[in-house]
Amino acid sequence: VSKCGTRPEWDIAQLGLFMWSMVSVPLYTKLGPATISYILAEVEAAVVIAMDEASVRTILDCLPMASPRIQVLSSKSGSLES
Repeated sequence: VSKCGTRPEWDIAQLGLFMWSMVSVPLYTKLGPATISYILAEVEAAVVIAMDEASVRTILDCLPMASPRIQVLSSKSGSLES
């Protein structure tokens, strides 16, 4: 699941996903916690790529309702951090 907007990290993440035969699912944090949790659980997401700290907080707040095994990555200053 990705939340990076139109940043270059999006393309890098997409290429990485394709190399591992994974699928990207767009996720918008404005959907609300219940919807975000539902999407994360339904697609069985293993990794979430977020563009900023606010998005990371929103997604982390939804994890107890989804899957606790999800890793959240955020992009800061052009590098991905776990």
